[in-house]
Amino acid sequence: MQADQHRRRPTSISAPSKMDGCLAPRGRIDHNQAMTPAVVATPAARKVAVRATEHVTRSLAATIGLGGVAYALLDAPEIYHQSTLIEGWWTPLTVVAMYGTGLAMAYAALRKSLRSVRRLAATMAIAFVVCNALHPLATEYGALDGQAAWLWRTSTIGAVAAALVWRPAAAIGYTVFAVAVASLANAHGLGQSDIFDYVQYFVRGLGSSTVFAWVVISALTATALLDSESSIAERSAVIAAAAEARARERARFAALIHDGVLSTLLDASRGRESTVLSAQAERTLREINEFRSTTTARNTFDAAAAIGFLRAAALAVNNKIVFSARRQAGFDDLRLPVAAAEALAAAVTEAIRNSLRHADEPGRTVLRRVGVAVGAGGIRVEISDDGRGFDPAQVPSHRLGVALSILGRMRELPGGAAFVESAPGVGTKVTLVWGSTGDR
Repeated sequence: MQADQHRRRPTSISAPSKMDGCLAPRGRIDHNQAMTPAVVATPAARKVAVRATEHVTRSLAATIGLGGVAYALLDAPEIYHQSTLIEGWWTPLTVVAMYGTGLAMAYAALRKSLRSVRRLAATMAIAFVVCNALHPLATEYGALDGQAAWLWRTSTIGAVAAALVWRPAAAIGYTVFAVAVASLANAHGLGQSDIFDYVQYFVRGLGSSTVFAWVVISALTATALLDSESSIAERSAVIAAAAEARARERARFAALIHDGVLSTLLDASRGRESTVLSAQAERTLREINEFRSTTTARNTFDAAAAIGFLRAAALAVNNKIVFSARRQAGFDDLRLPVAAAEALAAAVTEAIRNSLRHADEPGRTVLRRVGVAVGAGGIRVEISDDGRGFDPAQVPSHRLGVALSILGRMRELPGGAAFVESAPGVGTKVTLVWGSTGDR
């Protein structure tokens, strides 16, 4: 899509890879990352599919960690005041265990593995219970002078940390137990032994903690459902593309039978000259052998098969897509691995769905196109629309969608790369490229 000179020039974001210069958009710096191919219905594809949940988990972890530290800073005067009323060892131990872990979790959410994030979340949840259990040992009965223990007021932090790492039932069970322990510690510090006072603290703490824990649980559940639905949709598109590829193979085989085998047999029945018949028979046998060698162990697609595969995947999502394909003159050496073809098809379908969700504008029909170009052992796919567009620079790095399902998928495909160009009012173009090696 092109805008006139008065419209804003599109900006872009990309998933880098070393690619052939004739395929990759100009002006991009590409770096290959040799990682496992993103293959639909394989472990690598499932790894890509769960990344939406990973992004949400990391975002929540950073929010919880930094939110706890912010609360500690706001409540610092109260924390200091209560530290003068109890044993000196408890407050620094608790601050480090709770908010030091929170800072580490926020850092891990940005830099470390998801396993590290979950371990720190579990550590934070356990630290909350342990510190509350130790509170009566450091506090004389009624030593808080009528002020509620500051750690009891942070029950929500422990609850959301538990919801981040454990299953819903376990997280809710933890929340009930943790609030019960915190309420006992608070009642001890306040010097209140009446059961009704304890129940009051328990209900108040449990109410607020459960609400926030359930928000985290709901967010993770919804994201997991989104992952599942996206995986199903991608798999359906690839299945449709595979069916199209099989239909093409059957048509090719039928043509071979008709033009080769039956014609040879017909000429033989008519007593055709033996030398001509022998040459025709040899050619037919050679074609049959070639067909068998390409179908018995079909690990790659040639140009025609790749184009047909991607066409079927695109039209399975939206049959109004304008699909076009071209081959570079003098090049017919495409050998696209099935795994790479499936990853490309999945990225194509996600780009189309993203356009269907976000590109439409009231009062006019948005034109969507898919173009495939094959040349020099590589393939390039462009998915474009003339819809509302967006500013890539304004998209936060933690947001899902294009960055996750398209750029992330192509980044993990050896020899693959992806680029997104868009601007408000101009439309969006997603470019996918694949080359058989990283040094082409």
